[in-house]
Amino acid sequence: MEIKLFKDLIDAVGAGGDAVGKIADGIKHAVVTGVGGYDAVKARRAVARLVDFSARVSLLHVACNDTAYSLREYSRHRRTRYAQDPAGAWTVVLQEIDLVLGHASELADDMGKERSDFVLEPAYAKLQDALAARQRLLGELCRMPPPASPEELRLVNELGDRYDALIRQLMRAGRELSAYIKCLKQ
Repeated sequence: MEIKLFKDLIDAVGAGGDAVGKIADGIKHAVVTGVGGYDAVKARRAVARLVDFSARVSLLHVACNDTAYSLREYSRHRRTRYAQDPAGAWTVVLQEIDLVLGHASELADDMGKERSDFVLEPAYAKLQDALAARQRLLGELCRMPPPASPEELRLVNELGDRYDALIRQLMRAGRELSAYIKCLKQ
């Protein structure tokens, strides 16, 4: 397994977390500056869409939790529990990473469709770049043998740490989204 590939994936997950953080900041800014630009009909429609986005952010958060846990479990038990079938165990981890990517990509695409000006934000471009890099790196990981060396297993743990950071940003985005929804309902 190539160490650089893992480091690139770690960087891509980290960049995704940074982008989600900037998106959360943008939502918070909308709450702080007010939502006076919405009329009642637009506000009701916006609330319904934002509630859907909030639920999907929660789903993404859960998927990231599962992925971080699986990464750590693989690293911790690679030489014991998974010694007989490391490829099978690693395939499960890769499938979870792919699931997270799917949820994140759909959510980002829908956010771009909902608010076309959002695609002009640097955070949106950074998020799309991070998602594309993660998809490419995942494809490369699928073609390689499962991680086995101490350095590779350390990087698997570091990848789990980056997912933890992404989870924290998703939680913050969820809180900001909830606050924004409350403002629209008032």
